[in-house]
Amino acid sequence: APVKIGKTTDVGGLAVMMAGCQVAPDRDAPPGLLDRAVAELQAQFHEGPPAARANCIEAMQPLDDARATAMIEQGFHDPEWVVRFAAAMAAGKLRVQFIPVLRRLATTDANASVRVAAIYALRRLGDTANMNVLAETLVNPDPAVRANTALVLGLMGDKSAIPMLLNHRDEANLRVKFELIAALARLGHVAAQRNIPVM
Repeated sequence: APVKIGKTTDVGGLAVMMAGCQVAPDRDAPPGLLDRAVAELQAQFHEGPPAARANCIEAMQPLDDARATAMIEQGFHDPEWVVRFAAAMAAGKLRVQFIPVLRRLATTDANASVRVAAIYALRRLGDTANMNVLAETLVNPDPAVRANTALVLGLMGDKSAIPMLLNHRDEANLRVKFELIAALARLGHVAAQRNIPVM
């Protein structure tokens, strides 16, 4: 049965169940468990609050099939930025070919974090046209935008971003600072990998 907390489905529990069904299936798992988890995630995506919709998109990523792709595509058009952000990040991770909509999101979305996620997705698909925007979003007044920019720079894996990340060693916001250090570690910066303060 779906994992429940009160009347609300636990999206995280469903994600773990889906990953378990796909990566290391239990021989004693009831037939159709994965399909039931997917059906529950699809229902939550259509009925849940914005954070749950975003989490549903993330939870569907291990599936990498038409059902996940359909949810990502719907997420691009969600009125809430956090859902559009999750959809763009998922499109990048799965390399889903939604280039026209990603280009639109990268240049015209009202939310800077969504633009950052779309730039990440486009880069994963070989389009580097908007990369210079990340230097601007790394100094955005909104800490969430700065944190998401650092996250994306780390995930892209381009070591040329290290000097830009190090230029923000005076960052005061703890979440942004964490993402900066995590990005440096992903890019192979030795001090960050050894958990030595680099900021």
